[in-house]
Amino acid sequence: MKRLIFSVLSLILPLAASATGYRGLVIPVEFNDCFFTDRQSGVVKKIETSCQYFNDQFSPSRTFSFDIAPTVRINRKYSWFGANSSTQKDEKVGDLVREACAAAKVDWSAYDNDGDGSIDNVCIIAAGGSESDGDGADRLWPQQGYLSEQGGTCQAGGKTVNCFTVCTETSSVAIFCHELAHSFGLPDLYDTDGDGSGGTTKGLWSVLSPMDDGVMSKDRPTPPNFSAIELEILGIGNPIPFGQGYLMLHPVSSSKEYLRIDSNNEDEYFLLEYRKPEGWDAGIGGEGLVIYHIDKSSNNTWSSNYSFYNLTARERWMYNLINCRPEHPCARVIEATPGTKEISKIFFPQPGHNAFGSDTDPSFHYWSGEFSGQVIDNIRLTGNGYMEFRLISPMTIVTSQVFQDAALFNGIADKALKISSLRASWHPSENKSPSALKTSVFATQEDGTFSVVLENLKPATSYDLQLRATGEEGITYSVNRTFTTKSFINGLRPFIYLNQLERREDGSFVAGDLFSMRIYNADNAVAVDWFFDGKPISRGLDGFWHLESSGTLMAAIHYQDGSTEIITKKMVVR
Repeated sequence: MKRLIFSVLSLILPLAASATGYRGLVIPVEFNDCFFTDRQSGVVKKIETSCQYFNDQFSPSRTFSFDIAPTVRINRKYSWFGANSSTQKDEKVGDLVREACAAAKVDWSAYDNDGDGSIDNVCIIAAGGSESDGDGADRLWPQQGYLSEQGGTCQAGGKTVNCFTVCTETSSVAIFCHELAHSFGLPDLYDTDGDGSGGTTKGLWSVLSPMDDGVMSKDRPTPPNFSAIELEILGIGNPIPFGQGYLMLHPVSSSKEYLRIDSNNEDEYFLLEYRKPEGWDAGIGGEGLVIYHIDKSSNNTWSSNYSFYNLTARERWMYNLINCRPEHPCARVIEATPGTKEISKIFFPQPGHNAFGSDTDPSFHYWSGEFSGQVIDNIRLTGNGYMEFRLISPMTIVTSQVFQDAALFNGIADKALKISSLRASWHPSENKSPSALKTSVFATQEDGTFSVVLENLKPATSYDLQLRATGEEGITYSVNRTFTTKSFINGLRPFIYLNQLERREDGSFVAGDLFSMRIYNADNAVAVDWFFDGKPISRGLDGFWHLESSGTLMAAIHYQDGSTEIITKKMVVR
């Protein structure tokens, strides 16, 4: 619902201290000019269905029950409470809650589930229609809020009443569940400022979450199941262990399963779930794997209409502005078919879209633009009640060494992909012109390892590197890196670079150590020949020469002017 902004951090799940259940209070309210036309359907059946919904969502960790108090008659007109001011909808909604609580004849102690002295939530169901259904600006708008922000808390039966929800007789079960779910700590996932802040976002396509705006549609009288987003926030889901290989997910509707894939940016991650159109999800409009990109990090997400400064993603979750910025929604669906307007095509797999990786469309990347390094492929509906997919790291750069005029990257490719070679492409970060682009092909070994050596680089220069390969199944994978070469060291003549070698306290070297065969500060050098005890040596397949015994290392540096400089180093191995 469009409602007052609240801080998610201030919400405390009232179930936390109860191992047995949650008991809620519902107070039906009539006015001196508006009465229930059908209390049975407007209140009783709505609460019965809502109770079943929350029991299904929280099972087996919590059980729910709701008591419906005798109807309270308030001697005021409905419009007195429903009237809006220039800054607030339902300006006197706090008075409505306080007067209803004062008139209700109930045992208030039964509704302090965690024993903290406060009633966890009071649900008001008002007779008549609501403004959100188009019944007039002087009707109540369904909402969740706090009396402390609406003129002050009140006392009832020795307990403090603060948290409340308000719905109307005509409000659907979906709306009632949406508002009550706010009191459990769940934020809005639709665009809460409409077309402000640069336009309207899709949210979660209205149908994937009870916290999206689909609950306002008269075509959807009941809410969908909690998505992986709600399950994670509440801590009531069943996250499957992260791991490489083939994984399976059962429907959220029956299992509450999801998979979380973290990024290299703290609190930015992806959630995967399997949605099947059954039960509460009968109306979601499709079936398959849903992928969410969640951002709760310190990423800049620009300003909003509710603030005059830039907000981080973390702040958007705090202020209930999660999906208000079209350029950076903080809980977005990765549609299987990019740009689709059909709900059925957001689910994986789709024709031509059964993978999610660095080189697919859509691509598996973070908000920084960096690719994840993970690939989800072979996504399929098994027909046996679960979805199956493969999670792999096609190519992983394990180690890297950057020098003044070169860079070395060692990694491993997934053997199952049968990648025989990969193409490296690199260019200065500030020069993306075709003339600056360099490419080279490198082989992978039988065990999947590879070594990429980039030569003739400029010192103190930032470079962008992409490694790209095609697996046996024809799927292309890539890994991107940005690196900066080392600067020349002023005042030093050329020298053999040995810093990467392990040394003992007496200065000796360790047998089997890896030597990169690099010269530093050799400006205008065109080539270097290497010798050990007078015999030529060269790098192995891993890009290193392996030091096995004591001897004399010699480098013959050849310069552009035709001169040659000899540098030697006695190497003692112990």
